[in-house]
Amino acid sequence: MTHILHLDASSRGDHSISRTLSKEFINQWKTAHPDDTVTYRDIGHHPVPFVSEDWIAAAYEECLRVGDSRTERLRQRWIHLRICQTCGKMLCCDSSKNQHARRHYEEIGHAVISSVELGEE
Repeated sequence: MTHILHLDASSRGDHSISRTLSKEFINQWKTAHPDDTVTYRDIGHHPVPFVSEDWIAAAYEECLRVGDSRTERLRQRWIHLRICQTCGKMLCCDSSKNQHARRHYEEIGHAVISSVELGEE
């Protein structure tokens, strides 16, 4: 089964050619592949928020609150952070004690989670 991330980035709404084309592609894909899933994000009308150090600290609060053994090191340098591309939640990686990114996927099903670390994908 394939999972497609459908992104619309144009702010032109119904007047956007790229929105029309991508919608038609997705409709045809779903007809040909009914078991596949599509996650839709409209980043033209609902942009992903800017990620600042303060935003990371606030988003990563859950990992610190539950007492990861790396808490002090994390306070010194925010490392191995992941962001859910579906809902924007900031999570810790699989090498952390609490594995929030993995749990987020297992509990909610958001499959597209990427690193916010420079040089990581």
